[in-house]
Amino acid sequence: LVNTFGIAIPLISGSIFLLPYKTPLHIIVGEPIEPPSSPSDIIDDDMINQLHSRYMIALQSLFDENKARCGYPNAQLIIT
Repeated sequence: LVNTFGIAIPLISGSIFLLPYKTPLHIIVGEPIEPPSSPSDIIDDDMINQLHSRYMIALQSLFDENKARCGYPNAQLIIT
């Protein structure tokens, strides 16, 4: 078909031919991280670094609290 029509038919393998295998999907939502709401606050690099630091700490905590419940008790979160 590739030489004749210029298209290829992908080989698909799943639970019902075209559908993928079912895998569990875990969605965990943490507490919001509120940025400063005052319009007079100037957004500078220091403020962004503080918010980023709070986000990274909250993300690590959320991962550590829920990894066993999702079936990965020995997993480590590696952020690059």
